Amino acid sequence: MRSALLALLLIATAAWAELGPLHKEDAGKFEFRPPAGWKVMEFGGLKYKIHHAAAKDGFAPNMNFMEEAFAGDFKDYPPQAMRMVETMMKAKITAQPVAFKLDSGLPCSRSVFEANQQGRDLRFISFLNRLDDKKVVIATFTSLLADSDKWDASVAESIRTFAQAK
Repeated sequence: MRSALLALLLIATAAWAELGPLHKEDAGKFEFRPPAGWKVMEFGGLKYKIHHAAAKDGFAPNMNFMEEAFAGDFKDYPPQAMRMVETMMKAKITAQPVAFKLDSGLPCSRSVFEANQQGRDLRFISFLNRLDDKKVVIATFTSLLADSDKWDASVAESIRTFAQAK
């Protein structure tokens, strides 16, 4: 029993160690833990800070946040959002929206799409987070298509910590 408990604690500590410190966005009233080692920066014109890994081939895998007013039933939002992504970004949806479990219990949907932007083939993972009954916070992780799946586990673990700020 004691060795099983020790093993469980080691696994939990190892998983937590992959995440950085809690980041709060006071203006958006949300918080989450970005992957460990990622930098945080302000980006002109964006309300929320961008979180990014080290650059490779002149591109830094990154996560950005935006919000959208939406007072309807949350199950209707993800398909609408993906239709907009297909049209506006000329994107190819590679994984349709599915429910994604957050530790906070807030409703969340995950989808994946690809698009070419500024001559780069990119992969996007979009997490649509219902923050309250009138707002959705969209977390979008962007990486080069060629090495995108290497980030899936750490990004999912990070977004799983998304919650209303305390």
